Amino acid sequence: SVVNLCGVDAVSVLMDSAVENLKSSDLDPADERIHECAVSEIFAGIVRAITSDRFDDAARDAMWAVLVPLAERGISAVSFEYSADWADALRFCAAKRHPSRLEPLLDMITEKVVSCFGAGVSS
Repeated sequence: SVVNLCGVDAVSVLMDSAVENLKSSDLDPADERIHECAVSEIFAGIVRAITSDRFDDAARDAMWAVLVPLAERGISAVSFEYSADWADALRFCAAKRHPSRLEPLLDMITEKVVSCFGAGVSS
C-alpha cells in the first residue's frame, strides 16, 4: 500500500490534497459526490493500513498526528447529503480492529459529538 511504501509524508500530501480539492470553488457540483466519496475511501484505506499489525505504535502515532486534523477538516466540511460516505468509511476503518488502535480517531469523533450537543453531555 501507499502507506507502507511511502510513509507519513506521502500520506500527508495525499490526504491534504484530497481534502483541499473538496473545498475548491472549481469543483463541478455534479462531481461533488464522487470527490467526497473518494476522500472518505482514501482516508479509510490509510486508517486500515496504519491500524494493521505492520505498524508499530511509534509509526502509528506519527500517522495519526497527520490524519486526525485532516479527517476533522474533511468530516467538518461534509454535507448531510454525503455523510453516509463518511459513515461507511468509519465503519470500514473500525471493522475487526482493536479500539485502542483507533483511539485518536475515536477521541476526535467524540469531541465533535460533544461539541454538537453541548456541554451537558459527558464522555
